[in-house]
Order: sequence, then structure tokens, then C-alpha cells
Amino acid sequence: MPARQPDLFPPQSWTGIDDVVIVGGGLAGLFCALKLSPRPVTVLAAAPIGQGASSAWAQAGIAAAVSEGDTVEKHLAD
Repeated sequence: MPARQPDLFPPQSWTGIDDVVIVGGGLAGLFCALKLSPRPVTVLAAAPIGQGASSAWAQAGIAAAVSEGDTVEKHLAD
């Protein structure tokens, strides 16, 4: 059995106080903030939360031409 390599990234402890900054107030940024609770986080967003993100354009996470009348060309143009 080969010798074990030392961990390149040893486990980190969350016992200290670290500042957390999340860049982006879309679904991913807000979900990250939620998962980090109850830790305090700062969310930086270009517009008020719920008004400037592109999450609404993601069509529920489906980024493809799937509806009747959709084409790859229309999808790419959009």
C-alpha cells in the first residue's frame, strides 16, 4: 500500500469568527446565505434584493429550447 500523502487542504475549523461576503443577490447567493445561517453574512448585490438578479430568466433552471415552437436558433438569440 502506498504511503498516504499529506492533505493539501487540511480540515478547517469554524470555531473562529470569520467575515463572510457573498457577491450576488440571486438564487445562488441567497441560498448560500440561507445555508450559512445563523452565521452573519453580508450580501453584495447590484440592485435591491429581488429586483436585479437574472434568476427569473433561468426558466426554473431549464436553459434549453423545450417548448413547442422553440428552436435552438430562438434560444440562442434569447
